[in-house]
Amino acid sequence: MSEVTLTDSNFDQEVVEGSKTMPVVTDFWASWCPPCRIMGPILEELAKE
Repeated sequence: MSEVTLTDSNFDQEVVEGSKTMPVVTDFWASWCPPCRIMGPILEELAKE
C-alpha cells in the first residue's frame, strides 16, 4: 500500500484504474476542516498497516 498525491492528470490512472486491482481510499481534505484533521492521522496509520 502506498500514499499517492493526486492531480488532475493522474487521478484516472491512480484511482479509477487502480481500483480495478485493489481497494482505493481517496481522502479529500482541507486544513480548515475539523473532521479532515481528525480523519487524516487515522487514515495515515491505516495505510502503514
